[in-house]
Amino acid sequence: ASFPQSSVPHLALTQAAEVVGMACFRSGIIGHVGLDFVALREDGHLRLWAVDLNLHLTNSQASFAMFNFICRGSFDPKTGAYTVSELPEEEDRELMLDMSPTPPQPSSFQGLGEQQLQRRYYVMNDFLSHPALTTVQYSAFFNRCRLDGVCFDMHDRVGTAFNLMDSFASGVLGILCVGHSPQEAFRELANALNFIAKQVGPTDPSEHIDNMDNNFRSIHTTIKYLA
Repeated sequence: ASFPQSSVPHLALTQAAEVVGMACFRSGIIGHVGLDFVALREDGHLRLWAVDLNLHLTNSQASFAMFNFICRGSFDPKTGAYTVSELPEEEDRELMLDMSPTPPQPSSFQGLGEQQLQRRYYVMNDFLSHPALTTVQYSAFFNRCRLDGVCFDMHDRVGTAFNLMDSFASGVLGILCVGHSPQEAFRELANALNFIAKQVGPTDPSEHIDNMDNNFRSIHTTIKYLA
């Protein structure tokens, strides 16, 4: 998954989601709601079709929550812009130390000039499986990450963060990569996958690439093509 989406105008998507959200509220549905749309052209017009309603916390929402937590920025759903403040070093250090679950609200950035706001983009793979991960120790893996520069820069708020959804004994992990542009985010992910391949080795090409117990090869190949 990549953020923000670029298939349709953000305002149109926001308005469509708000209509569905209000309908859910009138029906007594309160809480996390995930809505899936399909965008298509019909008679020369771009149209949105709602195809699924998920009444629970979705992977997309969890990915955005993780991104928002480590970037500490502000999202405008009408424009699709996620911005972070370019704070002085002292204030930036205080912000990094205050890692409370609640990120800064848009009002936190009032008074900042446009030159002090920078956009951020991310790409997320929330389920990467590789059988050789079961043999890797946390300490060795993250020490190699540090030495090879596969990390998240808390000052510039770009880089790679790993989502440990389970122990390495399960052979799975998630990867979130943040960049100043979509292209940079994809390059970060490609570098992270290259790093994993270097550390644990490529998977067996004879195995089925769609096997959810071993999807590393197909993901790695696709991301190298996109990056």
